Amino acid sequence: MISLSANQVALLYLVASVLFILTLKGLSHPTTSRRGNLFGMIGMAIAVLTLCIIPTAGCGRRGKGGFGGARHP
Repeated sequence: MISLSANQVALLYLVASVLFILTLKGLSHPTTSRRGNLFGMIGMAIAVLTLCIIPTAGCGRRGKGGFGGARHP
């Protein structure tokens, strides 16, 4: 199982956020819309994969909790 530190998770979410901002910029003009869509797809893939790698949340969760990592007895 892959384990990420809090700093690595924050960095990946930062990269995904920047890509989402570039997506909005790219979608503002017809000639750059394909590139904007590509940035959006890459950003979403990074965000979802990061969520799945975090051991207490998402797809790779170890407990009975949901995406927020909440644990129920």
